[in-house]
Amino acid sequence: RLDPRHGGSSGLPERLLKTRLYFTSESHVYTLLNLIRGARDFLGCESLFHAEGAAFLDNVDELSYLTHIVFLVFEHKQHPLNSPKRFQVRLLLSPGDTSGCGIDGLMSKSES
Repeated sequence: RLDPRHGGSSGLPERLLKTRLYFTSESHVYTLLNLIRGARDFLGCESLFHAEGAAFLDNVDELSYLTHIVFLVFEHKQHPLNSPKRFQVRLLLSPGDTSGCGIDGLMSKSES
């Protein structure tokens, strides 16, 4: 939610915020993934993910057409403001089209 101190004249200080970032370069997406992968070493913690999530992320070796990464941030108001449990981040990742067909394969199938 928007911090009421920064709501300004929006008239909706408690509204939910959504941000979309679009990367047009594959190298930028790889950089983001590498930052996510290396965060645990930088932060000095065991893992940022459950075992299944870490294994999935480690097995992503190629990004293809329609790759997308979604970060969902949840606030748990029952925890104090300074608690690490106050916020939860969920990461959804699709490496895109892994069939090897890409957009050309999709177009040729629809033409036949």
